[in-house]
Amino acid sequence: MEQQADIRTLKQYYRSQLLTGALVFGVAMVVILLLEYVFSSVPTVQKILGYVGGLVVVIAVLVVYGKRVAARYAQARPAEGFSYGRVFGFSVLMSMLAGVICGVGYYLLTEVIDPAHFAAEREKAMTEAVETLRQNPQITEEMIEQQVSMSNYISGMMQTLGGSIGFNVFGMLLWGGFVALFTSAGVRRKPELIARDVQDTQEQTQQ
Repeated sequence: MEQQADIRTLKQYYRSQLLTGALVFGVAMVVILLLEYVFSSVPTVQKILGYVGGLVVVIAVLVVYGKRVAARYAQARPAEGFSYGRVFGFSVLMSMLAGVICGVGYYLLTEVIDPAHFAAEREKAMTEAVETLRQNPQITEEMIEQQVSMSNYISGMMQTLGGSIGFNVFGMLLWGGFVALFTSAGVRRKPELIARDVQDTQEQTQQ
């Protein structure tokens, strides 16, 4: 009974950290999205916020919340630890849930707060892409039309709430999963190291 209670407690802690981390992750990415919108007239700042700021948030959230869960499991089950695979799985789940929040935030910003601005941005990006394609003599007008049709289809999906959430979940899954390949190695807790730490602690207590 006591062991079952410990398992339930661990699972509850896992879920709480997963949801809290996803909330912090998602809100932080939405804030970055808003800052990119504010600094849209300054491309350099916008890119720094999007790439550097986003990367810092991803690494920080995955490490902080991954360490919390790993440490809790390591303390409760020192002989098992918290493996690389389990940390990676936790990170991926957190990234996917954060993607839901990002999707909602993206939809509100692009379709409710300032749809005209983002419509103009999409049109500008499409025009530049078509001009670039036309510079390649191997690409025909038919191929360009197909590309434009596909881009318009994707853009239309992104303008719906479900599409926005879906694309952001997929994007966060890729981004968070890629970063987690590296952060999980530093966050995991190896059983043998944990067992040795426990033994050292017990010896110090006895002294």
